[in-house]
Amino acid sequence: QWVTDRLGAQNAICAGGRYDGLFAELGGRDVPAAGFACGMERLLELVVQGGLDFKVEVADVWLVLLGADAESAGFTLAESLRDRGLRAICNCGGGSISQQLRRADRSEARFAAVIGEEELRDSHVTIKPLRDGSSQVRMAREDVAEYLLSNRAV
Repeated sequence: QWVTDRLGAQNAICAGGRYDGLFAELGGRDVPAAGFACGMERLLELVVQGGLDFKVEVADVWLVLLGADAESAGFTLAESLRDRGLRAICNCGGGSISQQLRRADRSEARFAAVIGEEELRDSHVTIKPLRDGSSQVRMAREDVAEYLLSNRAV
């Protein structure tokens, strides 16, 4: 357990332990286990109190994923975009296209990449610029990274 005296009554930062046999108690087979939990807000508060400043990087693209099949395709696309050095966020938790686009806009991402039924069928992605008012474009999935890299803010 990690504790601090700098956060008042909420002094635990991280705690955990061995949980051997827990899985068996829940109906599974007996396996060794360990686990922990960490209070991220508390940890960040300590970082700030310590005088460390950190910059949150804005995402290059927010993937708007409409349905389970789109989520699968989107996760694969996000991984390939990250491999090219792009910052990509996948929408998790569902929602309509307008709800997801609002989340994308609030995130301050430069682009939204929409994958819905039509895009899945055609192996395309619709790219919607969120910051400069230019028109959305539709392109093959394999062209998305190059497009985003060539339109990345300097």
